[in-house]
Amino acid sequence: MTAQVETTMAAKVEAKLLAAIDAIPWDFLDVQHHQLPRLLIVARALRDEWRDRAHLVGWTDEDLFGGDSTRPVARTDLSGLVWSLFASDCRVIEINQDFALLETRTRSLQRFVRPSSRCR
Repeated sequence: MTAQVETTMAAKVEAKLLAAIDAIPWDFLDVQHHQLPRLLIVARALRDEWRDRAHLVGWTDEDLFGGDSTRPVARTDLSGLVWSLFASDCRVIEINQDFALLETRTRSLQRFVRPSSRCR
């Protein structure tokens, strides 16, 4: 696939994401409208830096970006990695088939267990 085709596809995906975000009834979510720019930065960084690696080890887009329809931050049992990164201001330093290793601002390490591998 050429770089131009990949760029066009990425732009279409991002446009769909932005349209979906605009359609969300934000007054019912536990994310404030003024937090959207930071959420988009976190989501784009996750997509650009880790999505391909995550897919290689078995993660799905739902594992990465999924979440409860009204309480994505509060419902950690249903949340994808992006919501944990957004809520805790961590960064990913490694992803394997079972978990993502995160580093906090104070350089401590945390594990985010892949949602589809959690016991239900």
